[in-house]
Amino acid sequence: MKILVADDEETICKLYRVILESVGHTVVTASNGLEALTLAKDFKPEFIISDMLMPVMHGYEFVERYQKENPSVKVLLVTGTVHSIEENGYDPSKYPVLEKPVSAPQLIEKINEMYTQTA
Repeated sequence: MKILVADDEETICKLYRVILESVGHTVVTASNGLEALTLAKDFKPEFIISDMLMPVMHGYEFVERYQKENPSVKVLLVTGTVHSIEENGYDPSKYPVLEKPVSAPQLIEKINEMYTQTA
């Protein structure tokens, strides 16, 4: 599966890439929402994992904008604190959310769960 990971922490991007590629996924990474939006247009991900709070463009805004034209893409948000979603005026029930730190088994399990729900 083609997965786009957006997180302003380079270490997280690298970690998620290693985890996801080890189970057969193709991964590209972005350091902010605007970069992710640009990459997504060419990469056409089937699944997006995005941090909530990033510079330039927040993850929630990025996925909202991308999903308008690509409604079938699955989205998983990750955040240091789930409260940051509501604090920034976003709807916390719209997308599944994992709170950091996210373990490799937790990440893979959530992706598999979300993928099989509508596959």
